[in-house]
Amino acid sequence: MQEPGRDTVAERLTRLERENRRLKHMVAAGLVGLVAVLLMGQAPVAQAPRIVEAERFVLRDPSGNVRATLSVTSEGGTGLSLMNKDGTVGALLVTVDAGSALALGDPHGAVRIELGKTAEAWGLSLRDPRDVPRAKLLARETGSHLELFDAKGIRRVSLPAVSTATRGAAAPEARTPPGKPKAPGAAPRATPRPEAPPAPPPLTR
Repeated sequence: MQEPGRDTVAERLTRLERENRRLKHMVAAGLVGLVAVLLMGQAPVAQAPRIVEAERFVLRDPSGNVRATLSVTSEGGTGLSLMNKDGTVGALLVTVDAGSALALGDPHGAVRIELGKTAEAWGLSLRDPRDVPRAKLLARETGSHLELFDAKGIRRVSLPAVSTATRGAAAPEARTPPGKPKAPGAAPRATPRPEAPPAPPPLTR
């Protein structure tokens, strides 16, 4: 016959052994997780590449619309286009072997300002909202040329280029020989009209 209370003591021992084994499993799992975290902290972090190479870059807004492109043109130059929300070109920068050009457009994509440069000259062209030319400026090493237009596109002001070789020198005045009066009603000698400056380098959108 078993002594009273012996079964109760055995049950308590069995329960304590189970809890002890479960506690050991939990401690072991915690140690494994801690070691894994330490190893991940010591692992080298992959760095982002500093150079990205491509033939064309496209920038889109959150709605998927193209807002900017950077690419190589068909002529072998480089072109940067900045678009409005509706996809029209707001600004365009092009560089080629012959020179470079910058075009600025209105909200509808029409070019209003053009600035171009070649090896021989620099040019600036301005247009109003009706696409009528209002001003053109051409600069060379030998001088500059300015033209201003009215609202109908008719040239009203034309300032010819002045050569650096003759700048500051007054034109010689025609003299009448002594004793020979000027012919009455003689028309003054016409001044040759300056040649219109060439337009800035064409832009390719």
